Amino acid sequence: MKKETSPYDLVAEISKQRLRAATAARATR
Repeated sequence: MKKETSPYDLVAEISKQRLRAATAARATR
């Protein structure tokens, strides 16, 4: 496996963080 972070991985990570933020916002409300 390559150690380089592929753009796809980056997008996946961002989407994960976004999902987390969205869930947190919903929980807060």
